[in-house]
Amino acid sequence: MLGSVDSTTIACAVTAFVGGWVAHSVLQHVQARSRANKAKEAENENDDDDDDEYEDDDEEDDDEEDDEQVAATSAETLPPYINSVGLMEDTKMVLVVRADLEMGKGKAAAQCCHAAIAALELATHHAPRVVRAWSRQAHAKVVLKTPDEASLFELQRKARQAGLVSYIVRDAGRTQIAAGSRTVLAVGPGPVATIDKVTGGLKLY
Repeated sequence: MLGSVDSTTIACAVTAFVGGWVAHSVLQHVQARSRANKAKEAENENDDDDDDEYEDDDEEDDDEEDDEQVAATSAETLPPYINSVGLMEDTKMVLVVRADLEMGKGKAAAQCCHAAIAALELATHHAPRVVRAWSRQAHAKVVLKTPDEASLFELQRKARQAGLVSYIVRDAGRTQIAAGSRTVLAVGPGPVATIDKVTGGLKLY
């Protein structure tokens, strides 16, 4: 079991990792918008080029397929209210670690990073308003623990019922634990009050 200092270290490591990922994603988005604007200008200069129209249609189809694939990774569609979160409303992400696996500090931190990134990717697609609010609050995260795999699945079930983004990491089994082990559950980002109804009874890792 890790002490409070170790828990803080893990949370800081995850914050730095997620912050870097968000910055990278924003840069990619800006670059993509810039490329799209240039392509639009080129298309307007050559209205007779029908091939460009077909290419745009193909790109839209690809985007729709990608969106469907991302949506398929989430077990349930989030309810409308999850995106009614105000930008100043308190939000957070909770990372729940399985205590029975007795992972080392580095292993636990890595698994928390996997969970945080995957949950953020889902939230960016399904609940962008929540992500914006969370980003304004320094990506607040709390690392908690649960006794076993069964309780991990039960927490995810409750999170889904509450309309929250959730993701469980399945380890590849390269170090310390068996392949396929469910290690960490990420809940959120989402409203603090809603997440606390799911994870409020858990203790710090």
